Amino acid sequence: MFPKMEFQDKETSNLCFLSFPETTGDVGDTIYTFRLKRQRDQNKKRKTNKYLYGFVFFRQEKDSSISRGYLQKSVVLVSPHPYINLFTKVIGIVGPMYFEKGEFVFEAANRNISAWPPHISAIPSLLEGPKSELDLPFLGHILDLTSGISLKNQRLNGDGMLEISPFTMHVSLYSTFSAIVSKLWTLWELVILCEPILIISPSPQKSSDAVLALISLIHPLNYSGDFRPYFTIHDPDYNVFVDVCRGENQKNGKPEKSVSGDRSYIIGVTNPIFKKEFAHWPHVIILDEDAKKSGKKSSKTLVNAVNTKYKPLRTIDDEHSKILKKSPGTNLATAVNNELLRRCMDEVTLRFMAPLVEHYPKSYLPEKREYHPFKNPPPLAPFKEEDFLKHLLKVGTKTKDIELYRRFIRTPNFVSWFRSKKRVGEQEIIRTYINNMDPKKITPLLQGKSEVDIVDLWIRGNERKTALIKKEELANDLIAKYDTFLEALLGFLPEDIRKNMRLAPSKKFSTPAKTEKQPQTEEPASPRNAINLSEYKPEPEEPEADPSTPLVNSEETKIT
Repeated sequence: MFPKMEFQDKETSNLCFLSFPETTGDVGDTIYTFRLKRQRDQNKKRKTNKYLYGFVFFRQEKDSSISRGYLQKSVVLVSPHPYINLFTKVIGIVGPMYFEKGEFVFEAANRNISAWPPHISAIPSLLEGPKSELDLPFLGHILDLTSGISLKNQRLNGDGMLEISPFTMHVSLYSTFSAIVSKLWTLWELVILCEPILIISPSPQKSSDAVLALISLIHPLNYSGDFRPYFTIHDPDYNVFVDVCRGENQKNGKPEKSVSGDRSYIIGVTNPIFKKEFAHWPHVIILDEDAKKSGKKSSKTLVNAVNTKYKPLRTIDDEHSKILKKSPGTNLATAVNNELLRRCMDEVTLRFMAPLVEHYPKSYLPEKREYHPFKNPPPLAPFKEEDFLKHLLKVGTKTKDIELYRRFIRTPNFVSWFRSKKRVGEQEIIRTYINNMDPKKITPLLQGKSEVDIVDLWIRGNERKTALIKKEELANDLIAKYDTFLEALLGFLPEDIRKNMRLAPSKKFSTPAKTEKQPQTEEPASPRNAINLSEYKPEPEEPEADPSTPLVNSEETKIT
């Protein structure tokens, strides 16, 4: 392993199993992706990423000198960052070079990667401009990320706008799902509702491509459930996944509560044993790349099929219906068909999210009269599910569409989006709060206030400003405006007091602490009319690496 990295025994074992395909027959060279869940280490205080991503170059070739008759070996790049397109290209270069030149390639690769932009946040900024290009030198190659990170490969952030996503959609929807393209509408609903989905494929590459393509169906919304592009029976979570949905029934296509609790999983497998052990899962996709060649038909074997009793709540509109029906039968290039499908599914998601983007947080912001420069910023009103659903009914939304929104609001996908939007709303409140601080309007606010009261207001204002800077990372212009207001407040005090306050504001003329009631800003607690987000912890809020973490660090990104 280069550089060295510590793994627990279970992690090492799982990493090894994930790095070797469970399929039989001649595999040759293959590249695929997996997602490794870290084991909790109670003895270490250092925060670690919940998941690691593995990018595998596996080689199998005949070798008579080996008892099994085959050489089987994998080169794996491990990183906490989900830059699927980028690291797939990297392992596609490192793998063959390792088999040709040996292990020194790892050290050279690490040196090249260490010279790349140091932080994740640097990549979007480097891509700004008319060309949106980023060229990375690597082992004699130039990795062009123009096609991997583009304006079309973005996701919906908290304010409803699009942002660069690390989950670059290099996987072709059309190539992956061409045999079941008519089912994409159903799959879209299953993914956006975080339903458990099992994908059975003939190879790890097909498996990982299918899982990544599936979670990209709801782009530009982030999928926030747990997904495993390639999963084996040796994984520590195998029994956890087996128990998902056990004893669960479906009535009229509507799932009842799972006895195992969380059910937001999408996993890709190749081992046939999953057909039997996961037979109780409500949604199973089987992709057989040899189905057309062998002439097999979709029957009890579920070749190239989506096995589900779920009935979509929404009806596909004519424009999207034509695209989905047209793609499989056209003579257009695969890339064009993929672009048609991508555009179709993106529009579906954007149209679905539009009412929520318009409703929240705009409808929950405080009124102007609630802002006061000498009090804490007013809170963002809690989101109420029933208020939103009544709003949909009032504007003429179809009953089935309202039911889809009702189910969506109870998913990790919504919770993740909501928390981001809530953050944007809180930032908007802070901006409004500071912008309303007008030095010219201080005089009426100080009527009846003594010098001690003014000193107290000034001290508390400074403390509040410091807390906001620490919490909100205030822009310089807002800090300057806050300082101007506090300086104007200080002008109502005698010169000697002003001088002392500037020298030691936290010690001079401090009055007894007045308990300022902190408004409740958490989400609503009633399950009947609101979602309690303060107690809910969705599956990956990960995604996965801390934005301040270097893109590539000798302690994080490993090639082995």
